[in-house]
Amino acid sequence: MLFGGEHPLGQRLLLVFRAEPASLAPWLSDDFQLRPFLGLGIAGIWIERQERVSRLLPARLAATQSVVHHLYVTSKQAPHRDRAGVLIVRRDTSSRWKSWSTVGPELVRRHHARFRIRRGRESIDLVVDSDDRVMHVALAAQLSKELPACSAFRSIADATAFLQPGSSFLEAVEGTPKSEAPQSAKWRLQPLSVQRVESSLFGSHPSTGPLQFDSAFALRSIEWSWQQEPAFCGDAATA
Repeated sequence: MLFGGEHPLGQRLLLVFRAEPASLAPWLSDDFQLRPFLGLGIAGIWIERQERVSRLLPARLAATQSVVHHLYVTSKQAPHRDRAGVLIVRRDTSSRWKSWSTVGPELVRRHHARFRIRRGRESIDLVVDSDDRVMHVALAAQLSKELPACSAFRSIADATAFLQPGSSFLEAVEGTPKSEAPQSAKWRLQPLSVQRVESSLFGSHPSTGPLQFDSAFALRSIEWSWQQEPAFCGDAATA
């Protein structure tokens, strides 16, 4: 199934976009530089469903949906110099409480958004729109065994090696304690065959230039190991 209960942290999709590095420069701060793949800048949209245990609400109402737009970067600053990570561009959530709350000094603001999702056994049709009308994402896809022919990644192994999460990706995972960082994580990427994909942030934009859709994946069999340290994460908030 596209969304299986293989890991308690949730059910995840990853959409990948590519662009000439200059197109992504407006989102970068002085502390970070792009981590290119074959000379291309890489951006991603992380879509996650987290199950909440509640005796009062059915599972479909207790679950929280989130969308995190991010860039793949390395840090220029000590003590994380040259460490690979992600720079969060924008975060959206279906939870009104999370969109109102503020926790910690490094908070990347969460915007409230409405999620419309239809799932089949091996397919998904998803539309997400933020209340402020800045963020729109749409996806219609089904499971596949092959990467799209136009992908910059030459194989699933290439994609896995580049997209494997580092400690900074903790900040993109809602509900994980900020005092802990994943020392390592292993996941299995299963490609999606995409019939439709839309992104208001990562589409053609006058200030950032065109980003091209590259590939999409369902994330399976995720295993984490933990260490106690602050999460390395940058905030390139656009709103």
